[in-house]
Amino acid sequence: MNTRRHLIKTLGGAAALAALHPLAALAQTIEQVKILYGFPAGSAGDSVARRVGE
Repeated sequence: MNTRRHLIKTLGGAAALAALHPLAALAQTIEQVKILYGFPAGSAGDSVARRVGE
């Protein structure tokens, strides 16, 4: 009996968290981030930094 109650509480909590997940994503603002890369343009690291920045 105690195991069944624990299972119901756990599943209810998981369902509540799953329902609130999209709301948390909407609350975040999108800000511009600058990536500083201290090596010359055209190097392998530069192209990786540019792709990450996109």
